[in-house]
Amino acid sequence: MVSNAQTQDLRENLRLRSDLVFSRPGAILQIGFSVRFANRNAARLVLSANDQLLRVISALSYGPGGNGTGVGEKRQEEEEGEGGWTRIVMDYTARDRLLQLSFSYQLDSAPGNTIGLDQVAIFPSAAIHPPISLLLPLPPATTLATAVRPTMK
Repeated sequence: MVSNAQTQDLRENLRLRSDLVFSRPGAILQIGFSVRFANRNAARLVLSANDQLLRVISALSYGPGGNGTGVGEKRQEEEEGEGGWTRIVMDYTARDRLLQLSFSYQLDSAPGNTIGLDQVAIFPSAAIHPPISLLLPLPPATTLATAVRPTMK
């Protein structure tokens, strides 16, 4: 996508929405996808779930020469002008029964860029969480006091 007079005032240049995914509130899901950018500039991919921001993937970090932190040397398998694929995996706690992912491509101040998005998947997370205690709380302790009196004979 290339910036032009018609794209200057757009907040986002392209939005892809997933199908609805059924879940249960509180379920921990793992969201994974592969991304690559053709150039290293201000373009970015914004991931949202049910219209709430989850993550911003910047071409500065994931474009050619980036290593996910915004700095780094070009990898040898990358060709000039095309970044390599990067797999991104993250945990997400479902808030609703229905989940819809949204990938929004934004040029921002970049003159243009090409993005690749592939292998989007949602799975139950393998994260280890403390088990829920099924023990019932004990009632408060009760203190009994008795007095013993000596008997007189």
